[in-house]
Amino acid sequence: MVVRRLLLGLLLVCQAAVAQSGDPHADFTRELTAIREEAYVTPRAALRRLDVLRQGHTGRELGQVLVVTSGAYWWLKDMNRAVDAAVGAERLGRELHDDDLLAQAMLHHAYALSKYVHDQEAARRLVQGAARLADDTADPYLKTEALVTQGMLAEEDGDTPGGIELVTRAVDVARAGDDPDALQMALREQARLLAGVGKFTEALARTDEMIAAARARGIPGQLAHARLAEYATAARA
Repeated sequence: MVVRRLLLGLLLVCQAAVAQSGDPHADFTRELTAIREEAYVTPRAALRRLDVLRQGHTGRELGQVLVVTSGAYWWLKDMNRAVDAAVGAERLGRELHDDDLLAQAMLHHAYALSKYVHDQEAARRLVQGAARLADDTADPYLKTEALVTQGMLAEEDGDTPGGIELVTRAVDVARAGDDPDALQMALREQARLLAGVGKFTEALARTDEMIAAARARGIPGQLAHARLAEYATAARA
């Protein structure tokens, strides 16, 4: 609890955070990214910011807000609302013929079903469908997220080596795509899985990389998430 409070303090001090570029779409994307990272540490605060952000947005941008909303409810363990937000984003993805949005929504729908409903078959179908869509995307974040989610599902099925292989591929995809947010996501999962099989030195090397990158980029939620990953790894060690 002490560590979480310290990180929450860091988040609140630095939340000022989101610089204005003058480009409304760029500002929206930056704000949404910051909230997505914040949701892990302070999901209720993230939901309040998402309620404000969704005002005046429709179409793809509304769908993106719903995806992040699903993630925030996931961290709160509110399965019903996590599923509802993901399903709403799926609906928009289909209406807009936006396969990237649809794949993101399907992945978040799968998180809730797998973690809280334990419906592995339904979660697997969603993840497999999203992965097929992600194969055709140019978005490295989506490609990385699909691999990370497949890795999480493999671990939940008892195949930890397969999970590690998938998240290692995710790290490679994020690096090749030069997407620092995707890389943070993949490294977090890689560190967790490596720590789970006793490879603590390798896991801590991943958290060190995460912390350095988050500091360099000045994203407080990402730094808090990285610090918590480091703490969890060290505690297991």
